[in-house]
Amino acid sequence: MFTLLLFFHLTGLFFAYSVCLAIYRLYFSPLSKIPGPKLAAITWWYQFHYDVVNKGQYSWVVRSMHEKYGPIVRINPCEVHICESDFYETLYASGGLNRKRDKWTWDTVGAAGVADSALSTMNHDLHRMRRAAIAPFFSMQNVKKLQPIIQAKVDILRRRILERKGNTEAIDISHAFSALTNGTRRLAQIEALKLESSTISVESTHRTIFRELLSSKLPSEEKAPTRLATEAQVLVSAGSETTARALTHACYYLLTSPDVLTTLKTELEGAIPATDFTDSVPLEQVQRLPYLTAVIKESLRLSYGVVDSNASFRMKTCIFTNGLFPRVHRPERWLHNATLHRYLVSFGKGSRQCLGMNLAMSEMHLTLSSLLRWFGSGDVRRAHDLGQLELFETDESDIKMIGEVLVPVVKQDTKGVQIVIKT
Repeated sequence: MFTLLLFFHLTGLFFAYSVCLAIYRLYFSPLSKIPGPKLAAITWWYQFHYDVVNKGQYSWVVRSMHEKYGPIVRINPCEVHICESDFYETLYASGGLNRKRDKWTWDTVGAAGVADSALSTMNHDLHRMRRAAIAPFFSMQNVKKLQPIIQAKVDILRRRILERKGNTEAIDISHAFSALTNGTRRLAQIEALKLESSTISVESTHRTIFRELLSSKLPSEEKAPTRLATEAQVLVSAGSETTARALTHACYYLLTSPDVLTTLKTELEGAIPATDFTDSVPLEQVQRLPYLTAVIKESLRLSYGVVDSNASFRMKTCIFTNGLFPRVHRPERWLHNATLHRYLVSFGKGSRQCLGMNLAMSEMHLTLSSLLRWFGSGDVRRAHDLGQLELFETDESDIKMIGEVLVPVVKQDTKGVQIVIKT
């Protein structure tokens, strides 16, 4: 009897608490004046239903909220969503004395294995200190020194593709690109960094990120091997999947857009002489090619990168870009409007912008220039081509995002972007 009374008592308390919490969130919360669905304002279960039960559909629900309520909507008890591209740089401005942005605690959930990395650091000042110690190694100047490592992986990919010329069995090019980007990071950030599993020596004569960190002015607790190990884990894994996805999108759209591929190959032929296809071209040279860069930007735009609310501070606010960009693939848009670049946020903005941006862009420039200079398609053939890349049982549904779980989700039965290499 006592147990039953206790159950009813606790149930009543829980019900009373839930009612009070709902009233607070609807009428007294700092976000109570912001429009949006009442159920979304009351409980997280509304978002849970679309994100978990319906497998990553909440972004589309949020879009419909904007259509109904306007550019600023409340999407759950603690978040506001803003659909206004011009506000992005205002919100995600670089950190200064008056621009401090602590990462929201909820954004570090699930990051237990790398909680001490710069990526997962919540406090603005601590993040700034950790990032400042690593950032110089990902500068454009240092990334240029990695060209031999990147080019070596690109050359392996090109040779593997050439070996399959005439083979009727299709390959999933996304797997090839994933192997390339993951391999590049492992060589560039494990072999070059030389993080030992047991000890880290300051006395080594080889200049690595961790040797420099150990000899820096960072506090001693920031130099602990366990913390540096989490930093290494992030540096190795971050960016490989997103870069590979952008390369996959580029490959698909180039092979389905003969005019675009023709223009790109014409530009590449003018920059890369038809001598020995094993010769490498300086990174600076391909980075100056305007149409190649436009193709890369368009591929980044359509591949989305990390699909996240990109929060940077507590009581977080996030951005969902408006109809500035249609779904249509058209690299020329980047050549005809110099102001569009400020709306390309594949690497984020502000004080928490992706550190690996220069490395990712360099990988894409070297990969696409090396591959498309020497390979054509069924519709675009040049005299010096080593083979032709053709899509096999692949259409846009194989790359189109239909859900999101931090990264874009495509249809379940996709076989990837399959290609065959013909003579």
